[in-house]
Amino acid sequence: MRERKIPKPGGSGKLRKLGIPNAADKVVQAALKLVLEPIFEAGFEPVSYGFRPVRRAHDAIAEIHQFGAFRVVLAVAEVVIQLAFQGALDDHLGQPAEQPALAGQPQARPSGPAR
Repeated sequence: MRERKIPKPGGSGKLRKLGIPNAADKVVQAALKLVLEPIFEAGFEPVSYGFRPVRRAHDAIAEIHQFGAFRVVLAVAEVVIQLAFQGALDDHLGQPAEQPALAGQPQARPSGPAR
């Protein structure tokens, strides 16, 4: 590995080391990848898509569409976002906010005189 010193960001004038792999290092890295990748791949579930060869985020989204569960995922994501904002409002205002309605369920109307 060839080493070179480059300036650190921020203009402090200090230097940091940068390792540049040479051809021999790249060959060793590729050989290790060929040996280790099948070992780790065996431990993953078929539904796992993160940072795997021949699997990408678009494949996961396509599988969600294939099973027709996309609306359910959107509804769950909406509830999670509402709950996150509810917690932020509670912290900011110091009082609890109204409970968010789940997707597809009507909200109860407040009783009492209209304002």
